[in-house]
Amino acid sequence: MWVRTEMKIGPKGKSYEARSFVREGGEVSVLAYEMMRRAECMSGHECLEEDGLYLLDNQQDIPHELRSYCLVIQDWRNIRREVAYLQWNGFYRCWQKIWRIVDNSVGRWDGSFLVIRRID
Repeated sequence: MWVRTEMKIGPKGKSYEARSFVREGGEVSVLAYEMMRRAECMSGHECLEEDGLYLLDNQQDIPHELRSYCLVIQDWRNIRREVAYLQWNGFYRCWQKIWRIVDNSVGRWDGSFLVIRRID
């Protein structure tokens, strides 16, 4: 399912977009490097650690319909080649940061992940 959601976040009203990287027409998942390549080709600006922290600090503004997705912060990475994503924790009722390795040998990225792009 193709998803594209625009949102204004926080007191600064920063504009972000959550976009699917899985193509319409039956594609279910892609390898990690393909997900990152597609994210780099999307319009808008890649999100950095600063954007991820801003989203976490202002998470009350993230649309409720995105709670069923994991939101990938494309350029928030650590030294272990992992990328950060935000996932809704229904028990604690908040978004939390989780790390996932970007490596083709470790699983695939499916439609439950969306890439966050800054569109300001």
